[in-house]
Amino acid sequence: MITDGTEVIAGLKNDPEVGPVLVFGPGGILVELVGSVEYGLLPMTAMAITDLTARSRAHLLLRGHRGHPPADMAALVRSLVGLAQLGWDAQDRILKIDLNPLLVRRNGDGARAVDMRILVRR
Repeated sequence: MITDGTEVIAGLKNDPEVGPVLVFGPGGILVELVGSVEYGLLPMTAMAITDLTARSRAHLLLRGHRGHPPADMAALVRSLVGLAQLGWDAQDRILKIDLNPLLVRRNGDGARAVDMRILVRR
């Protein structure tokens, strides 16, 4: 099992008013305690996703804190770009995706989804 890294939440929701939306914020139990997530309307570029992650409270954890090394931000952005592309391409089939936690490991070690929930349209 992978246990090292910073926990974030990443996801998609298909809002009936605005369409597919990327969701990002602190993950694990922090999403319940802090409750601060950022939203981005799809489609999104890698630069827009980088800006979204920088606005998040999770960014404070990802840049390194209290002896923890900085996280692999390039891997996180790649993961979010892929998730956003999936959300855009399959917006007629996907209602919601939650990756919580998405574990972002130290710089150069990548990111791994530890748990995922997908709701699809029947």
